[in-house]
Amino acid sequence: MKSRKRLKTPPILLIILGSIVIIVILSLVLVFGILFREYSKWSQGFEASMKSEKIVTLPNDTLKTEIDKKIEIFGKSVKKIDFIELKETEFMYLLAESLNTSLPVGVVFNRGYIDTEKGLWNIYIQTELKGLKLPWIVLKLQKDNTESAQVYVRRMSVGNFDFTDYGANFIIERINKGISESLLLVNESEFTGRTFRNIELESEKITIKGEK
Repeated sequence: MKSRKRLKTPPILLIILGSIVIIVILSLVLVFGILFREYSKWSQGFEASMKSEKIVTLPNDTLKTEIDKKIEIFGKSVKKIDFIELKETEFMYLLAESLNTSLPVGVVFNRGYIDTEKGLWNIYIQTELKGLKLPWIVLKLQKDNTESAQVYVRRMSVGNFDFTDYGANFIIERINKGISESLLLVNESEFTGRTFRNIELESEKITIKGEK
C-alpha cells in the first residue's frame, strides 16, 4: 500500500501568510496606540475640568445622611402626591452603591461625576481593579418629554470613544432592563410607601413624583 505524501505548503505562501499576520498585528498595535493616546488626552482634559464638589466617592456619610433624611420625609408625607428631589451628587451616590453590588469580582467603584441638563444627564463612572484605575465609562441618561417613571440610557462611551453602534447596544439593553426592573421593584415593594408616577431629569437635580 502506497503511503500518501504530505502536501508541502509552498514557501511563497508561507511568506505571504506570515506577512499578513505581521501586518494585522502591527495594525492592531498602531490602532491601540492611537486610541490610548487619544483617550489619555481626553482623560487629562476631562479630569482637569471636573468640579471637586461634584466628584462622588465611597463611602460618603454626609450624602448618605442627606439621602436617608429625604427618603424618610418623602415616605412619611401625608400628601396623596408628593415629590422628592435628589441632587446629582446624591443620585450618583445611590448609583455607586448599587454598582458595587453588581460589578464583577475584584472591580470596585472608584469615583463618579455627572454633567446635567434638562432631560439629559452625562454620567461618568470610573472603576478600579486591584488599585489600577480603569477607563472612564460615560452613560447618557435620558428622559422623554412625557410623564412617566421611565428613564433610559441612550448611548455609551469609553472616554471619548462612543461604542453604542459597535457592540455596546447589548450592554445598554441590559442596563435599561435593570433600570426598569429596579423601578418596578421599588413600586411593588412600597420601599418609600409610594408608587413612582414620574421622574424628571432637571438641571442639577432629579425630581421623583410619588403617589400613595
